[in-house]
Amino acid sequence: VVADRDRFSSVIEQMGEGVMVINQVREISWMNHRAKELLGYGEVNQVPEAYQKMFVLRLWKEFGETEEKVVAREIVLERPRNIILKVSLAKIVEGRDAGGFVAVMRDVTYEKKAEKMKSDFVANVSHEIRSPMAPMKDALSLLLDGSVGPLLPDQTRFLNILDNNIGRLLRLVNDLLDISKIEAGRMNFTFKGENISQIIDEVVVSIGGYAEKVKITLSSECSLNDPSVICDKDRVVQVMVNLLMNAIKFSSEGDVVRVAASQAEWDADEGDYILVSIQDTGPGLVPEDVDLLFNRFQQIDSPQKMKGTGLGLSISKAIVEMHGGRIWVESEIGKGSTFNFTLPTKR
Repeated sequence: VVADRDRFSSVIEQMGEGVMVINQVREISWMNHRAKELLGYGEVNQVPEAYQKMFVLRLWKEFGETEEKVVAREIVLERPRNIILKVSLAKIVEGRDAGGFVAVMRDVTYEKKAEKMKSDFVANVSHEIRSPMAPMKDALSLLLDGSVGPLLPDQTRFLNILDNNIGRLLRLVNDLLDISKIEAGRMNFTFKGENISQIIDEVVVSIGGYAEKVKITLSSECSLNDPSVICDKDRVVQVMVNLLMNAIKFSSEGDVVRVAASQAEWDADEGDYILVSIQDTGPGLVPEDVDLLFNRFQQIDSPQKMKGTGLGLSISKAIVEMHGGRIWVESEIGKGSTFNFTLPTKR
């Protein structure tokens, strides 16, 4: 047993991640050599007690705000050179340190820099691609509406193909730009009081023509006494359009897609959130697809074989969470899907 314990201690001591045990009275009872290095010190007697207490209090604050048994956080540790630590915290439920927690730390500074470089590259390239495409689409629109003279049927057909493909490429570029802004934390929001019922009606009207074209009926309902929410209207419209277009994509001719706004009854503080639901009667989703649905570039084949960018739901999730809400889907094979998201009524 002693040999096993020594072997285990030796492995932990040589790990590439910092490991720290913090007891119930908020003191560091043990840490490996890598943890000392991440704190900016090489030996245990070189880590000042005040510095240890400051670091523990910071971790305790992150952990104390949740009831979860395991949490992961990223923190910036100020040293001669600032570093970004990804810290996983797990509660200790047995032994002499029960009531404390174990912290496993990893330096992700260079990973974050690489992610930022990648995000900036994608944003710059997307912007350069979008710049010439917008006037190209405008010029095509002038040709197609006859502003520069009549077109032969074959000319109209080929120009429509070109217009559709440029539109699809623009949507992809815009989605890539949104993803880049989200990753870089540069997506701007203007929060103010809005009427969710009016937003729903505007969205339903805006895509009603397309729904009618593919023979899908849209309906809306609001059961709120006070339909006021605090949100960025343009971003909420973006989320609703994404979800409604998905619902239409998975519906068949004659189906009805329903949009409803109601009180979020599950919320502990009644009146703090409203719930928006978008329900279709499509084929539904298997549990494996539900788990992957909000991943980037994830696409599921629709009955109409319509293709998107695979980014819409990921962007929608980020937008809703930046509002302080959450988004999820309820689905059953053969019975359709319901996408739900919440928005706050106050900040």
